[in-house]
Amino acid sequence: MDQRRKMSSLKDYFFGDGKALRRTAMFFIPLIVLAYIAHYYGLFGKDEQEVARKKVEQIRAETFRRNIKANVSKMAVKYGAVEDWEKDVAQDGEAKDSEAFGRRLEKVWIAGKPIVFVGHVDSIQGDGDTDRTVYIDKPIDPLNKKVPVAGVALSLKCPAGTINPFLEKHPTVVSPYGRVAVVAEIARVEKKEKKSGKDDMDIYVGHGRCVDIIDTGSLKANAG
Repeated sequence: MDQRRKMSSLKDYFFGDGKALRRTAMFFIPLIVLAYIAHYYGLFGKDEQEVARKKVEQIRAETFRRNIKANVSKMAVKYGAVEDWEKDVAQDGEAKDSEAFGRRLEKVWIAGKPIVFVGHVDSIQGDGDTDRTVYIDKPIDPLNKKVPVAGVALSLKCPAGTINPFLEKHPTVVSPYGRVAVVAEIARVEKKEKKSGKDDMDIYVGHGRCVDIIDTGSLKANAG
């Protein structure tokens, strides 16, 4: 009986007369408004979190590139190597076709000075006790809107005493996201053809000797 009386009293309080209906409106409308606001700002908060996450990834990627640039500059100074050879390749005008690109590249790479090359270790061949051949390609930067007329890579002889300790210390450099910076003395440039998506792309491979190599970090870990 007591429970029924309580239910009846509540019913009369909220729905008994005009005043009761007003009380009902005053009670439930603020709750509905609060629920809407909580829902709206909850979604807005998620959007803000996504924007913040992307901003953090962008900052990490920019920091990663700046660190690479700093390391490359240090290597260039240490060995008197050419750091900005990519700008030099396009300096003469327009290496708009593969042949022009190859001629200019050969002129810049084989100029009596070593170069600094940043790329991905694609493969390593040879016995661990002798010189080993390290093939380093340069993946196309997805942020670069200009499509290159040709690709570039290096095939370098590296002393076992240099490359073996490096690989032991940095085993992940041969992963798809690994990146290295290498100082190389180029003796000759070879033109090859490689499948790149739907189209064939010429690849110019510099053959020479590895002077020094460093790990620049994982692209995936630092670029988000």
